[in-house]
Amino acid sequence: MDKKIAVIGTGNMGKAIIQGLVSHSNDSLNSITASTRTDQEAQNIQEEFGINVFTNNQLAAKNSDIIILAVKPYLLEEVITEIIPIISQHTLIISIAAGFTIGQAEELLGGNQPFIRAMPNLAAQVGESMTGIVENSSCSDTDINDAITIFNAIGRTEMVTEDLLHAVIGVSGSSPTLVFMLIQAMADSGVANGLTREQSLKLATQMVKGCATYLEQSDTHPEKLKDNVCTPGGTSIQMVLEAEKQNYRHTIQSAIQAGIDKSKELSK
Repeated sequence: MDKKIAVIGTGNMGKAIIQGLVSHSNDSLNSITASTRTDQEAQNIQEEFGINVFTNNQLAAKNSDIIILAVKPYLLEEVITEIIPIISQHTLIISIAAGFTIGQAEELLGGNQPFIRAMPNLAAQVGESMTGIVENSSCSDTDINDAITIFNAIGRTEMVTEDLLHAVIGVSGSSPTLVFMLIQAMADSGVANGLTREQSLKLATQMVKGCATYLEQSDTHPEKLKDNVCTPGGTSIQMVLEAEKQNYRHTIQSAIQAGIDKSKELSK
């Protein structure tokens, strides 16, 4: 992708995006810039990734074809207002903030500015994010393809409509917390039964990773895979029965729904 890209904000997600861009770019030093708050952080990122980093958002964004806003939601209005004077009507603006709608963006940027909302997750830091993408009506096919290319550099992408982005946040954006809680609970059970903490965490983590990989590569429904593991009179079916008794699936669904409801509340 022959575009100049600026990443404004270098928290964990901003740095993950930079890492993905740099690793997929043949000319990262000239095509990617970033901005951050302090001179020390700018120096650290410049040394780590080999790109130009500024503490001035306008300098970082100047002449960019694509600007990725990787800042907290409460800073978005301030940052957008700051960069408006130096962007063209063709500059693609991408926000990764939850709760900041296309309508809010267009109110600040004007209705003709290409704007995309993207919702990656924590796994972007290891190149395994799942990112939901929503475009406004001013985006061209090229804009959409560019956004897909950027976020494919840190994992995989899925195009959705804005009303479905709340569900994306619940199912993939915020749900890593539930997976970590699951792994911790599994590891605690192992420790309670004699395994060391290190052994138990290794077993639980690899199990979750392996199952996800297997499911991804299989054409089989997860319910069928669950059934395949359950031998008659065995340990797995006993675990299933206990999990169902404790409303295991309903608990997960309720937790995800709580995240979806909160996302909708933040967007009001």
